[in-house]
Amino acid sequence: MSSRFVRHSAGTCFVIAAIVLLAAAPTAQAKLSRDRAKATFDEFNAQPRGVRPEFLAYPNYTLLLGEQDYVCHIPRALRRLGAAGETFRLRKLRVKHTYVELEVETLGKTRLKIVLRDRSFLRQEFLDDGVATFLNEVFDFGPPPPSRGYVGNSESRLVHFGVCNHLPASALRVPFATHAEAAAAGYRDCPVCFTDLEILPFPNYVSHRTSGLTEAHAFELVYPRVEDAALQARLDGLGRTVLDGWPLEPAGFDYEFRIVHADMPLAASFRTGIVIVSDMLLAAAESDEEILLVLAHEIAHCELHLPPRSPFESVQFGPLLAEKWYTAFHNWNNFLQMSADLVALYWFQVQPEGAWDIDRARAALAKVQFATGETDRISGEGGRPWGLHDRLQLFNSASFRPGNGRSVTVGYDGEEDVRYVARLLGLLRIGDSTKVLAVILLETTDYTDEATVVSEPFRTNGYLRDADGTERQFTISAYLARPNYATVVIGTMEFENAFHKFRTGATEGVVLHGLRGVKNWRVEAVGGD
Repeated sequence: MSSRFVRHSAGTCFVIAAIVLLAAAPTAQAKLSRDRAKATFDEFNAQPRGVRPEFLAYPNYTLLLGEQDYVCHIPRALRRLGAAGETFRLRKLRVKHTYVELEVETLGKTRLKIVLRDRSFLRQEFLDDGVATFLNEVFDFGPPPPSRGYVGNSESRLVHFGVCNHLPASALRVPFATHAEAAAAGYRDCPVCFTDLEILPFPNYVSHRTSGLTEAHAFELVYPRVEDAALQARLDGLGRTVLDGWPLEPAGFDYEFRIVHADMPLAASFRTGIVIVSDMLLAAAESDEEILLVLAHEIAHCELHLPPRSPFESVQFGPLLAEKWYTAFHNWNNFLQMSADLVALYWFQVQPEGAWDIDRARAALAKVQFATGETDRISGEGGRPWGLHDRLQLFNSASFRPGNGRSVTVGYDGEEDVRYVARLLGLLRIGDSTKVLAVILLETTDYTDEATVVSEPFRTNGYLRDADGTERQFTISAYLARPNYATVVIGTMEFENAFHKFRTGATEGVVLHGLRGVKNWRVEAVGGD
């Protein structure tokens, strides 16, 4: 048999196989009727709906239609808001090829996206019954659904949540109305259903959590843990102070503060909320403000940067950063350090007036610089980019002006719904040049947006408006993206000789052009007694 014939036969077999597969494939999806889903939508919105208490007890949720179960990702914020008594309405219902997307909104205009995903393609039954069943089981909508309770496995003697996706075969199921009833019958908890581990809705969260624990353990092999109850109580208390006063929507990490022994003043943070401080740094601190600055910096790393995304996906730099004045910000790590520093300083700005003396916090950085012997030379003269010298300039009014923690600028869409909240973290002057970085923290209240909130970086401009009406234009040169949460935006400005005249404490507003869905910006006051 010739090789030519073999090649021809193989090609023929491939074509035949392809035809068979195509013939076996399901036919094209028929056009779906949205009438019933629309009726459910309107009925749900007849009044605000709370979240059912039964739902709040479940770590995850599985939609059950007949004999089929479908794991549904429920935003953590829905549980948090529901537990706080918030009520919801449906804002949008989008029908896609394989799933239904529900957009719910609180009375406070916080929006969340819920995806109900079918198998290979969306079926009419799933659109009609799936949406109605989900809304009935999760929200106070319609008559209370039959309790799915708890289900035991008569063979393994494990008990599961009735809403899980790994129930035993029908012949082995033993239903229980309550968990106590199952325990009394001698059933043990399924470790997957009954777990203290909260899986947060970040991509590959379990992997990031595992990495954080592993990296922290490796760190402690070099710097051993310190068991000192009094010192630990102080650190825990200050950590709780920072978290209680955190000005942004928290990511939901269960923070753990640890102390290690080291012959240097150091602090480090690891993925998903592990913060480590050395005993030397704690012993050297002469005020609580020093430790508060350190903890706020490390918490900012966790909140804004962890779980980390690829630097190439998370940070984009514009052509302006190619200029010599911006070499300190080319590096991913430098960008993270700078933004964490500014968020930490912003934490002090938003605390009740007189609670803390921010000038005392400077000593923490000065002591680290003294201990490490780091030079005062700026990065352009051979020093470490965004080193301790640069960080200490944040306490120098000739180089840095903090933002106003008492007001924010809110971006509204045409329906007067809040889309974005912009906070000026501060203005940072680069060396002795006329170039100034306006560092802005931009939060989104619209949790439905999967992409970065800055739609066209480097083509987006904005301005700062001073209390006297003075406007200072800037061009965005870099941003740090975290979907559905916050973006650190750096705008470049030319201040000529007017930097010392610009009082950021009286800044009236921050306006960003080119953001999706924003029609107008308004300045609004925030707390601070």
